[in-house]
Amino acid sequence: MERRRTGVLPHLPLASPSSAPGAAARRVLPVLAVLGAAFPAGCDRGGEEHAAPADASAGTVLAVVNGVPLTDLDLRVASGATEAASTHADVPAPVPLAALVRDELARQTALALGLDADPDYRRELAEMQARLEGFQRERLAGMYFRAEIARRAVVNEAEARRYFEANRERIRTELLVWQILVRDEDGAERAAAELAAGEPFEEVAREQLPDVPAMERSPWDLGYLRWNQIPEPWRPVVYDLAAGGTSGVIRGPNRRFWIVKLVARRENPGLTFDAVREPLLALLRDERRLEARPAIERRLLESASVEYPAPPTAGAVRGPGASPPPPLTAP
Repeated sequence: MERRRTGVLPHLPLASPSSAPGAAARRVLPVLAVLGAAFPAGCDRGGEEHAAPADASAGTVLAVVNGVPLTDLDLRVASGATEAASTHADVPAPVPLAALVRDELARQTALALGLDADPDYRRELAEMQARLEGFQRERLAGMYFRAEIARRAVVNEAEARRYFEANRERIRTELLVWQILVRDEDGAERAAAELAAGEPFEEVAREQLPDVPAMERSPWDLGYLRWNQIPEPWRPVVYDLAAGGTSGVIRGPNRRFWIVKLVARRENPGLTFDAVREPLLALLRDERRLEARPAIERRLLESASVEYPAPPTAGAVRGPGASPPPPLTAP
């Protein structure tokens, strides 16, 4: 197919009934979002040479206007028939291909006349480009983190066997545990102070659950827990408690604060690696997933150059700590 240079088409009308500012923004935004992947920031579809869409995701070419390919994807987006819009009952009527060709010719002429220098247009375009880049940033970052976390979470049987041998005693021990769970740290510290003053564990636990009806087993009584049922924040503490001992405040994720009491323990000396192989592999994978995200984030920052040339604007949050953020250390 012959490529043609873009020319100026005088006397072509520069507006259509659908080109009011609000309607234009609603139409251009999804078009920009779809085309941004094929035409990176700074590329202008009105340039001298234009290649056909790079892959099938760019759509089937329906027309080539002064060297600019228009695809079935362009037509669907212009009609509002995107995947997002298809969930609404009031989907607009399809835009004829002739109308898309007409608007493309008008767009090329507007560029040739320098109308794209209009400040309002530049401001809207910059906002749309920021939305596109935000979409790319969110989706690609999520894809990267999922792939990298999955790669780091691989555990083989030899590693699981080594873990079993190093933690054989804990794995074969079941713990009878009571807990106090509080969602704010001040409340947890008050509960710890009451216990230190001699209040019975059951009474302090009951204060945290005033509306729970009477049950056969108290809600703070968790029964005997196996090694893979012990929450990770408890492990450095609960296994070292003597029977009848109570922990201090244990801090966990999602604003969870525990105080636990080890009531009793019992052993299962016949438990073998083969009996725990699958749950042990699952536990180790979960632990590596939890460890992976912070390590990946640190590695990304350490290998990058990040500058903060000006104070953040309203709504921009750099995160906790001083500004600029403190340097990170390797995992």
